[in-house]
Amino acid sequence: MKIPIEDPHQDDNATCDESNGSTEAAGDESAGPPVQDEVPDAVAALEAELAQERDRHLRALADFDNYRKRARRDLADAQAAARFDLIQKLLPTLDNLERALAAHGSRASALRQGIQMVYDQLRDVLVAEGLCAVETVGTPFDPNVHEGVLAMPSNEVPPGHVVQELERGYVFADRVVRPAKVVVCAPPDPEASGET
Repeated sequence: MKIPIEDPHQDDNATCDESNGSTEAAGDESAGPPVQDEVPDAVAALEAELAQERDRHLRALADFDNYRKRARRDLADAQAAARFDLIQKLLPTLDNLERALAAHGSRASALRQGIQMVYDQLRDVLVAEGLCAVETVGTPFDPNVHEGVLAMPSNEVPPGHVVQELERGYVFADRVVRPAKVVVCAPPDPEASGET
């Protein structure tokens, strides 16, 4: 009768393998939760980075839009300045035409009519570009748009108001191209009224 001899190391190995297996399994279980915790952290970090990139992208778009608006505004300002200079150069011509129309002489009315047509055409072009004449006679004197050349008493308008326009003034794009040269109504002289 043979009795099997058990190897004392075999049980120990089996126990070790089982214990190693359980240790590994326990290691896997303990390693499992940190891996699961790392995934949400990585996702959160990527989402934060994506949000930063989106923010940078939106800021770049806003900066470009602001640049485009500023460039358009600068172009419009440059165009207005060029038109302003042109209008300023054309005003003496307009003045001379007005003087020619105001002159009375023995010449035929056909000449006057021709000058009137040229004057009307030039004036219409300048008005279409945005030129406006400054209101003068009967309005209060405004040093922003009027240049007082003379002061004289008048019964037609109250003191401090414009009595007569000597040279027309013009405004373009809210800028005074040329102030109107005017005669302003002076207050009555107390000494003169006492003598009469």
